[in-house]
Amino acid sequence: MDPVGVNVIEKAALGRPFQLGMLYDCRKDALIPGIRLWNKEQLQQNICTCPQINTEFNVTASDSIQDKSKLLNIDGGLKLSFLGDLIHVSGAAKYLSDTKTSFKQQRLTLHYHSTSQFKELTLNYLPFRDMADDDLDIATHVVTAILYGADACFVFDREVSSDEDKSTVEGDVKVALEKLQGAVSVGANAVLNVNHSQQTAVKKFTCTFYGDFQLPSNPTSFEDALKVFTDLPELLKDNQELAIPLRVWLFPLNNLHKRASKLHKDIRMDLIMKIESVIESLNTTEMKCSDLLKDSPAQTFVAFHDKILNMRQNCCMYKLRLMKNLGYLLPNIRGDLMKETALIDLLQEHAASPFRRRDLSEWLKERERESEIIKTVLRQLKDYGAEVEVKIDAILMDLEVGNLVSYTFTSLNHSDVLLLQQTAYLSPSAQGETDKKSPDFKQTHWLTPKIQKSMRSYLKIFKNLIDSKDCKPAKFIVSAKEMEDDPGSCILLYENGCDKALCFIPPSKPACPVTEEVKGQSVVLKVVPSSCPATVELRLLYKPKQDTVWRSEPVQKDQHTVTLTDLREGTVFEIKCAAVGKLNYTVYSDVIRVTTERKSKNMGTTGIKVEKIDNLFHRLHLGDRNHNKLRAAGVLQITKHSLQSHESCAEEELIQTFIQKLLMMDYRARYLKAKENNEKDHTQQQDYNPSKDEGDMFHEMSLANDRTSQSERIHPMDVQMAVFHCADGFLKQLMVTKLSQCQYALPLLVPDPFTQQIEFPLWTFRQINKSWKRN
Repeated sequence: MDPVGVNVIEKAALGRPFQLGMLYDCRKDALIPGIRLWNKEQLQQNICTCPQINTEFNVTASDSIQDKSKLLNIDGGLKLSFLGDLIHVSGAAKYLSDTKTSFKQQRLTLHYHSTSQFKELTLNYLPFRDMADDDLDIATHVVTAILYGADACFVFDREVSSDEDKSTVEGDVKVALEKLQGAVSVGANAVLNVNHSQQTAVKKFTCTFYGDFQLPSNPTSFEDALKVFTDLPELLKDNQELAIPLRVWLFPLNNLHKRASKLHKDIRMDLIMKIESVIESLNTTEMKCSDLLKDSPAQTFVAFHDKILNMRQNCCMYKLRLMKNLGYLLPNIRGDLMKETALIDLLQEHAASPFRRRDLSEWLKERERESEIIKTVLRQLKDYGAEVEVKIDAILMDLEVGNLVSYTFTSLNHSDVLLLQQTAYLSPSAQGETDKKSPDFKQTHWLTPKIQKSMRSYLKIFKNLIDSKDCKPAKFIVSAKEMEDDPGSCILLYENGCDKALCFIPPSKPACPVTEEVKGQSVVLKVVPSSCPATVELRLLYKPKQDTVWRSEPVQKDQHTVTLTDLREGTVFEIKCAAVGKLNYTVYSDVIRVTTERKSKNMGTTGIKVEKIDNLFHRLHLGDRNHNKLRAAGVLQITKHSLQSHESCAEEELIQTFIQKLLMMDYRARYLKAKENNEKDHTQQQDYNPSKDEGDMFHEMSLANDRTSQSERIHPMDVQMAVFHCADGFLKQLMVTKLSQCQYALPLLVPDPFTQQIEFPLWTFRQINKSWKRN
């Protein structure tokens, strides 16, 4: 018989009542009480005891199964037995079962580990009692050594709000706990020094204590944990009998008796890690579901709440079933009654189930996205003044409520394929189908980008209804109702207490009115009747540009033109169409501007003058330049025409030739001539003397317009002012600079020939400089 060999197994006690000489079944990781190989006197005579004093401290922020097992020094096989619910722990080992319930929960764990003595059973001098075969089959090992001591776990939890920095809080508390370790090392009277911010952080933490010590009361706050933690070394030192088994050594029975059962094989480490990953995935899903249930969408809408709750319950049920199957397979595989492939089949079955990690992650990601969007909408609706209501019938009976307008979520009860698959999978009637590999999961999501855009549009309309002063009085609420024809959301309107709701649709944007004619103080406009069924009425709104109050003119159903009369002369009017829907909800067209005519003292009306100026602009090919301005970049381009010298040119080339000569500071820019078609006109142009061009340039422009209307030559000043009116800001500034350098008169007050408004170019002031030189 081998005395102490390589087959001895070391395991964590996990709070179980181990004793030397006790039988143990490693297939189930279970103690066998009531059966001993030796009597009490034989055991006491062969026990050796020696002190083994050691104390360790550890701080961790992780809550995973792997890190917890590492903290308590648990091997993979024992961890698998714990996951398979084969063993039941107590004392400090209960920390293994304490899992975070929320991802918004900040957790830090302080682990205290202390050993006191080591006891071993010497088998060399013990007689072996012959046992029946049935007794030999119930155990695989005997306890031959025990390390005594005590463990304690202080679990600090805190809910971290969304506006707090989780890493900052974690760092502050970890510093405090490291100082706590230092305080214990120097004695129970040590003082923990923390700054103000650290004190504020730690006060928000609650404490849960798991220990192998019997305390008068368990600590619940950080301050209480501090006091208990500093007293632990002295507590164990003065009471050695409080020490419990921490680690045990197991000797194989088949080394004592050949007919004894033995542990044939351990589970491979890669399979242990895969099973651990499956359990972690289910725990993660349960935690995220708990977080979603605390958010406002789940607390507001029952349909959304029930989806999340069903997922959490399904995962919990599936995890219990998985652990039960695992607990059944482990002893049979370890005892060589089943092959290890049975565990592989269990993992493959999970990978084909509706509880696999990928499906759960996608489902949670979509629910979190829905929750965030719904939460954002709810926050804005509450800010607007809308109330969340579920008892709409009671509101409709309120006589003080005329119209009820509801922003309604219509897809919260959308059929969830994954939940249906999970329900069928867990149902006993569908047990036979679970062995078949289900097809790849393809969940249909109702919150598509298109629907999200529609919800945003309805939210804007709902806000406009609340803010509009023209809308009829109404009560605004938020509700949920399944409506497949209107996915996402809609606005329901209950008119005058009617229990049948109408889906509120705003009128479409009307077309802009078109100016057909301007006659003195009246304007004739063409309007396009609305084809939108949601448009109850079409109106024409107008006002002077500088006013703020709009005047209204109704447009009949078959009316195509509207005449506005008694308008202020020489005034720019803004005009738009308004489509009015239910509740007087109004949508406006784009605004157009129309200038009424102004009477002229010299010419009777401005209409004649405008006609002459239009004729001039047409001859100079500037018909559209009043809106599409001449740009400096365009006239500075080098072209074939710009490289030639022109004494005379065609009318359509006058603008280009004038600008080029002006930019080159050519004095002949003011003496340009247009080519004539007959000799008479040619003679008239030769008789023109530019030296006589004196006087007010505005008066010259007026005379030029008279001559233009008679199809006579174009005056150079007409060309200059036409270019100035049709130039953009940069080109105007360039022209003023060149005119100044040529010592020409600069435009100071420039009346607009169309709007009659006077422009006052500031660039002119920058060029009016006079310098004096001393002789």
